[in-house]
Amino acid sequence: MKASADIKAAVLSPLKAGKQVTGAYSGTILCLFVLGVSLLSGSASGKERLSHRQTENEVSPLAPLLPLSEASITAPLVGAIKWPLLRGVEMSVSKDTLIQTHGSLRLPVGKDDEKIDVERIRLKSGALEVEMLQSKKQRGLLIEAGNKVQILLIEGKLRVTRLSASVGIIMKEGSARIGREGRFQKWDAGNAGIFEAEAFREMPVLTAPEPHLKRRLFSHLDSAKQMRPRFQPVSKAVQYWMMVQDTQGRVRQLSHFRSPQRVPTIAVQTPGIFEASLWAANAYGLLSPQSERLRLQILGFGTGVVAISHQVVYFRPKQRLEVLGDDGLVLRFGRSSVTAQAHGSLRISSKADTSVEFWAPARPDERIRFKLKALEITGDVAFSPAKVVWPGSGVEVIISLDNIDIPPSEWQQMLRISCKLGLEKLSIVWKSDSRSLRGLIRPRKGAGPWVIRVAVDDALGRSITRNFHEVSGAKRTLKTALNSQSP
Repeated sequence: MKASADIKAAVLSPLKAGKQVTGAYSGTILCLFVLGVSLLSGSASGKERLSHRQTENEVSPLAPLLPLSEASITAPLVGAIKWPLLRGVEMSVSKDTLIQTHGSLRLPVGKDDEKIDVERIRLKSGALEVEMLQSKKQRGLLIEAGNKVQILLIEGKLRVTRLSASVGIIMKEGSARIGREGRFQKWDAGNAGIFEAEAFREMPVLTAPEPHLKRRLFSHLDSAKQMRPRFQPVSKAVQYWMMVQDTQGRVRQLSHFRSPQRVPTIAVQTPGIFEASLWAANAYGLLSPQSERLRLQILGFGTGVVAISHQVVYFRPKQRLEVLGDDGLVLRFGRSSVTAQAHGSLRISSKADTSVEFWAPARPDERIRFKLKALEITGDVAFSPAKVVWPGSGVEVIISLDNIDIPPSEWQQMLRISCKLGLEKLSIVWKSDSRSLRGLIRPRKGAGPWVIRVAVDDALGRSITRNFHEVSGAKRTLKTALNSQSP
């Protein structure tokens, strides 16, 4: 009984910003800002900036399921911050989280009512996820979250979400003591509840969504609509989150949506391996466990490719092609029955057209096939009119290519076009017709002459064609000189 009284008396002591409880630390405000978390810690030795491992998120616009200021609080928490004042604590935080610390206490909450150090913090807004790591010396954390709500965590992992009108708690691992004004009850893993006004309500933890994709192997040329997970609605869920990460754990996409009918596409088009996870959340922002991770692979090409058009890869013979995102895949050429392990590049010596097919051994029915076509491009640069005097009409540059079946409307994506007037680089708006690209160079004033130089290279920087054109200036007669000097 005395131990319980000591706990109640300690946690009910007034919280005053800056009060030095143990003599080790003074009051500290931790402000966590949007798209960046900065912790400033005040101590007897002065202020120091603390490092963290919070990952920057690429966040799509949030649907107004909660007030917009609170919607991001319900998001999955990514990364972890090592609590600087207490060893053995890892903490993740939401955006706009505000935490106030108030030093530590000695409370009889350890094994056999042993007194241990308990760090005391107040969650003023936002959400945090705390995990107490095992250590030789037992420690604790007392979280106050408004409305006299208190959570005492000695071991395990939990998430606390503070919205404007409620405080939600999900116990993920281990156990904690929760309550108001020092009246605690034990709270075990798998339980969730809401403190709202003066009442506390237990709530079932939502089941995790069960997403699936029709296939897991994609080309970077595929439509994003094909990369949309499907899943059935989760009972009592009113909102969902989807997160896409790369193999280094970096968040590439974080999306918030209302229902499975509005699930967004996986908007990652760069080659590589990615994992998509989903969460469901109830009206109080309490998240379900994370879904099974959907592993998807996007295949593409890098250097060595002259052009890609409609799943046809154009290359120059004897040129090595870089293949991106092919980890763990096997391949074969044409109709050959011989397969090989993909290793990041292809080298094709023959000029004959062929194809290459990729698939994962675990899913042989999902295959990506590219046509490979040798391309020896030749071309020409012409100017119209052949003779022109400036100031007068402009000069039209006409680029035509031979031995290519790609329409001119796609040439700009596969060519490097350089156009100069003397030493000046020109920016030209190119228009395509059925056989060529055309661009207009506007006339200049001055005595001239001018030289226009145009160079056309392929995507590898190899020269296809180049040409130059000389433009004369108007002859300066006595009459034009007098006219130019007249007011």
